[in-house]
Amino acid sequence: MTREETVKGAARRIEHYRAQGYACSEASIRALADLFDCPLPQDVIKAAGVFAGGAAVDGRCGIGESALIFVAYLFGGKAGAHRLPERARRVQREMENALGSIMCSDLFYPLYEEHRSKGEPEEAFHCVFDSGIVCVAGTIHDMIYET
Repeated sequence: MTREETVKGAARRIEHYRAQGYACSEASIRALADLFDCPLPQDVIKAAGVFAGGAAVDGRCGIGESALIFVAYLFGGKAGAHRLPERARRVQREMENALGSIMCSDLFYPLYEEHRSKGEPEEAFHCVFDSGIVCVAGTIHDMIYET
């Protein structure tokens, strides 16, 4: 699969899960698992849900946080553990470069207020689902084909 096919597929998959009512973090890890044909255990997928809405603690974007879980699942273990911090920083750096921040409050709230001020219904608001998943899926694609 080319990088372009990967990012287009990621946008379609996350929208599929968003439309089913999944929050950003769970929708993104489900989309990544589908896209990269990586059957994650349901407990891992459900656990990613804690990162929705900035995890209510540290405020980082749930799409980026669930991507870190996915990267650890793909590349972790004894053989790859030494490179996990580098890969995690890369996901975060690429997301920050593409979107301007990795913080939910910087990404979600300004867009939410913009949509709300236009009178758009909340269910029509997508936050950074598309741009966030495109960024992390492209980065993960590059990691896979570099190894």
